[in-house]
Amino acid sequence: MVKDFISEQAIEEEYGQLKTKQFDRIEDALRCVASKLCDVTVLPLRVAKYYINSKFQDSLFITGELFESIPISAAFAVPPERRILRDILDQVIAMIPPDELEGLSNRWRVSTQQEAITWQELVREFGGIIALIMLLTIWIGLWGLSLHKQVRQRRAAEVALSTQLKFIEDLVDGTPHPIYARDQEDRLVLCNSSYAGFFGEEKDSLLGTTMEEDIRRWPFLAPLLEDFSMARTVRCVRQGDHRLSMTTGVVDVYHWVQPYFDLEGSVQGVIGGWIDVSERLRLLEELALASQDAQEANRAKSTFLATMSHEIRTPMNAIIGLLELTLRRARLHEEDKASLSIAHGSAKDLLSLIGDILDISKIESGRLELRPESHDIVALTASVVTVFTALARQKNLQLELVASEPRWVLVDSICYKQILSNLISNAIKYTNKGSVRVELQSKASDGWCTLQLAIRDTGIGIAPADQARLFQPFGQARQPEHIQRSGTGLGLMISRSLCELMGGALLLESELGRGTCVSIEMKLPLASAVEPVSPVALGTMAGYTRQLRVMIVDDHPTNRLLVSQQLAYLGHDATAVESGADALALLVKAPFDVMITDFNMPGMSGFELTRQYRALELDRGAHRCLILGLTADARQEQVSEGLAAGMDDCLFKPVGLEELECCLGRHMRHEEQREIEHCMQEIKLCLGPLTGHQPALMLPLLNEFARASDDDLLCLRQAADDGEVARFLDYVHRLKGGARIMGAMKLVAVCSEAESAGLEPQELLGALQQLQYSYGIVRQAIMRMQPELE
Repeated sequence: MVKDFISEQAIEEEYGQLKTKQFDRIEDALRCVASKLCDVTVLPLRVAKYYINSKFQDSLFITGELFESIPISAAFAVPPERRILRDILDQVIAMIPPDELEGLSNRWRVSTQQEAITWQELVREFGGIIALIMLLTIWIGLWGLSLHKQVRQRRAAEVALSTQLKFIEDLVDGTPHPIYARDQEDRLVLCNSSYAGFFGEEKDSLLGTTMEEDIRRWPFLAPLLEDFSMARTVRCVRQGDHRLSMTTGVVDVYHWVQPYFDLEGSVQGVIGGWIDVSERLRLLEELALASQDAQEANRAKSTFLATMSHEIRTPMNAIIGLLELTLRRARLHEEDKASLSIAHGSAKDLLSLIGDILDISKIESGRLELRPESHDIVALTASVVTVFTALARQKNLQLELVASEPRWVLVDSICYKQILSNLISNAIKYTNKGSVRVELQSKASDGWCTLQLAIRDTGIGIAPADQARLFQPFGQARQPEHIQRSGTGLGLMISRSLCELMGGALLLESELGRGTCVSIEMKLPLASAVEPVSPVALGTMAGYTRQLRVMIVDDHPTNRLLVSQQLAYLGHDATAVESGADALALLVKAPFDVMITDFNMPGMSGFELTRQYRALELDRGAHRCLILGLTADARQEQVSEGLAAGMDDCLFKPVGLEELECCLGRHMRHEEQREIEHCMQEIKLCLGPLTGHQPALMLPLLNEFARASDDDLLCLRQAADDGEVARFLDYVHRLKGGARIMGAMKLVAVCSEAESAGLEPQELLGALQQLQYSYGIVRQAIMRMQPELE
């Protein structure tokens, strides 16, 4: 029980003797019952309901009422000994109006509904609202955090944007070239300090002005107006050079302008600027003038070299040619022959020096053009090695070639031979004993052939200090005293330059006193094999023996004399004239087999002579004459001009007997093949209608003509040997008749010429030679036709 709440005596009187325990606080008494330490506690009803509903709802409940008590509206309990206090309280309660007592009672009354409400009921009753309020609170909190984050991001973006705008502003303003921007109305909305400085104004005074206003103020801006219009209209970048005529002078600018767009792609204005290129143009003009001066200097050098080459080669042609003829024809004493041989060799060395200087000039100017042709690289290498075999034998040296299998490649044979000749010549020159070995290896892959060429010698070797100098112009190594100093120091430089021009590399390895090895590696395209052409030996023309009628056209009398004697030595009939006009007049009167003409002559040049005579041949339908150019000017452009004019080939002074004979033989064999094919066509056209184009009838006629004509040629030979002109002409007439029936009109013409020439006995052999050649053409034509007719 709670102390002073109820009389323990009253309880004992009503319910008997009970075990009781006194508590000072109501809550302690209720907690004792809730913990099952007490069985029951006695409290006023309203107090009990209040505490149970508020704190012990799940553990305590009201079981009943004591003394069958009835509710009272208001009451106060006092100890029995305090009667005076009780009377006072009764009087006070009596004085309180009933409605106020009701209010006081309601304030302390706990309703049934209120008494039953717990936290669980509260949650069940108001859970949705509470959850909604909590969610709303959370959402407001999150939204606040997000808003705070956005504010921070926005502030960061604003700072970054401000920084970027400041950077762009500094970038534009710091650009040393004028930059500007104009809107759709051509008003200036942006410019940098360089733009304002160009006009000598402040930026603020320029902003907002239109293009028309600026042009009225600065008329020199008018050329830029078209760029603005085109950039907006065409919607693309416009750029170009303009010359602005300012009051302070002329300024050349490179102006650019481009439109800028909004997000929808509409043009909002233009951005532009310009660069002052006055200094650049001035430098370009100076560069152009310097380039022009360099080109003129290069042309002057080329002209000088060509002139000197021409002037030196012209007398050298006479010296070398006449010395060669003298050595071949004269019966000289050994001492005289040795002296002439030395003079001839020295002249050729001087000519080689001139050629080296011209080669350097071509290489330095980039005018040396490669002319690759199909060659067996092993055979090409062997041909060069063969040339030096005799020289090596004279020094008791062993010269050998070690090569892999034959390989056909596209290569400029002249450049390749020049490289190899320089290297082999040096190897033999500086080797006194031992050997010179040429090693050639080739490897084919993917349409290309990799060549590895090595020239090894056992000579004196080269000191390391001298090796780098060897590839400089006129650079030579120090040579022992017992070796005669010779050469120009150009060979290795030219060889390396040619090798690099052909896409290869040249390396030199040498040890003083042990020997030298020069290695070349280059990559060449593979080629198809071609039928080799047999060389023409000196003194014969590979079966070509007829005497040629040759005209020599040269304004230099020494050259005319030399070429005439060379042709006479080769057994040809030469006629020399000193001008192109004389040559053209003589060619109109009498046909010639060959014409050898100089390029540059007073009056009519060799080029013009060739063009006019080729036109004359076409007009008259005459036999085509072989025209060879003979010049001391070795420039390629001269050769190209000669070939374009109609020349068949070009020879360079000095020309030797072998070179002249090989050239004539090569071209006349080609001419001979054309004559054979032409004769075959003539025979078919003539005999075809007579035999009804039946091979069975045509073949016997051809065989009979060949048999009879062979007999006639034997009789002509005998008549010519005996000097019997009448009998010779009888057989000529007989041969002419058979040739006319066969349709061999070239042979008919030669026979007619012999009949009308009024031959003397001493002229019969020359006429016989012409007849033999013409009949030989017909005979070969018949032999080619026989397989077709059988």
